[in-house]
Amino acid sequence: MIFQIIQETGVPSTNIGIEITEDACMTSFLSMEKVVDKLEQITTAGIHLAMDDFGTGYSSLTLLNQLPFDTIKIDKSFIDKIGTTYKEEQLVASIIQMVHFLDKKIVAEGVETEQQLAFLRDKRCDIIQGYLYSKPLREKEAIAFLARRL
Repeated sequence: MIFQIIQETGVPSTNIGIEITEDACMTSFLSMEKVVDKLEQITTAGIHLAMDDFGTGYSSLTLLNQLPFDTIKIDKSFIDKIGTTYKEEQLVASIIQMVHFLDKKIVAEGVETEQQLAFLRDKRCDIIQGYLYSKPLREKEAIAFLARRL
């Protein structure tokens, strides 16, 4: 279906990104071999793949390395715990380090405080997403928001 839409619209596949939840990958009705095959077809076409909600489902470090995701998004539930205990912070730091070791980008979802931002910057998180910067915006609002920042 993805390839049909690309063909019909003429949008370059390299301009498309798809987010798939960790749970959807791990609980698919397809065998893991078929899931990997489908995801590889998508990435071979130049489409960017991100695993959303990492850490909330059936995480498997072996599969994380096998699945062809470019980006891993740390679930907000982990980000909310930054500043609560050293142990919680080290868990987030370890996830960031592990994802970098796998040569993937890491996104922190749900960043809402300057303390969270400072911690994530210090740990070299690649991308920050959350209300600290902006609530979700419609296209026109997003364009105006970006224009004010450039």
